[in-house]
Amino acid sequence: MSPLPVRLSEERGLWDLDNTLWDGVLIEGDQVRLRAGIPQLLKYLDERGILQSIASNNDHQSAWKELTRLGVADYFLYPQINWTPKSRNISAIAKQLGTGLDILAFVDDNPFEPDEVASTLPGVARVRAEDALGLINDPRFRGDGTEESRLRRRYYKEQIVQKKRRRSLHPTISAF
Repeated sequence: MSPLPVRLSEERGLWDLDNTLWDGVLIEGDQVRLRAGIPQLLKYLDERGILQSIASNNDHQSAWKELTRLGVADYFLYPQINWTPKSRNISAIAKQLGTGLDILAFVDDNPFEPDEVASTLPGVARVRAEDALGLINDPRFRGDGTEESRLRRRYYKEQIVQKKRRRSLHPTISAF
């Protein structure tokens, strides 16, 4: 992991999918399954108020179907599942979350991807997939465990729904 100052309840986790969040490669037709310990880690991070998203090169519809089948889709805000470089997807997630890059940590199994992210977004921490379970003991991911923290993801989801509703009611300024 790249060193970052400790900022309790600030860190956001960004996940790759294939051979990181789950074992297997979806596009190769593998029957993917969550890696051991990942469901517990996702729940722990969520309960601590650590927001999570996905930056993965995959077919969005197929990947989202698998995340839903595996029972973890609700943990992720503003997922970027497409064939765009991960650094661009991470920038898009940061913008949508309204956060700086210096509190993002990107988990990936492929050494090329974190290196590509580091060359473009040097403030983003990188975590190797095999070290992901260690986040439970990382002080950057402890959060504060308050009731407000436990509800943080739900607040964001409510904002997403409200924004979509406003856009559907007034898709353009000229429609006003």
